[in-house]
Amino acid sequence: MSKGAVQRNMRIVAYLATVALLASCHIVKPLPPPIEVHAWVADRRDLQVVRRIIALPVAGDEASVDFLDALGETFRAELAATRRFEVLSIGRDTTEEKALWKSERRGRLSVDALVDIGRRYQADGVCMLRVTSVRPWMPPMLGLRLQLVSVHSGDAVWVVDETFDSADENIQLDLKVYARDSLAPDPSLHETDMLQLSPRRFARYCSHRIVESLRKADA
Repeated sequence: MSKGAVQRNMRIVAYLATVALLASCHIVKPLPPPIEVHAWVADRRDLQVVRRIIALPVAGDEASVDFLDALGETFRAELAATRRFEVLSIGRDTTEEKALWKSERRGRLSVDALVDIGRRYQADGVCMLRVTSVRPWMPPMLGLRLQLVSVHSGDAVWVVDETFDSADENIQLDLKVYARDSLAPDPSLHETDMLQLSPRRFARYCSHRIVESLRKADA
């Protein structure tokens, strides 16, 4: 083999080694599993009797009514998608809604208001979702507190208290997991920046993760 051929082979080997080294430096780590929110789910037998539920308008002093109503619509759709409940809603500022939220702020739900809703709508439960904190600009943050209360017993059968802060690296990674697993196969929808730039899209992600805590209880 000529000296020139040897040199060419050495250059090829060096090039291939460099490519292999660069490739090893860009190995993409697998995404973690979806996060688990802070949730409590009652015994399955207690939850099974809650089939027809009334979802109150979402409450929260730190968010606009338009945002709260949009969040409520998204959350009800996620609930209905579980095929576990028949989900009904009542208007904002109704007597029943005011009575329940007023008692919730006092720390003890009004049994009379629960019974009234149960009788009027033949409902098994009342779902109450409150926005506890919100940051609509980058990086967005949304705190949510949920309780699903059985009209039959007056006890909560599903409770969630979670704050989704996208400044947290775990939430950043979970947004990628959500985009990969739950969004349509459209590259424009898989950009996590889009999920964070739109408060309503970010709220949809938060709603999905909350409802997922109920799905996991069925697993």
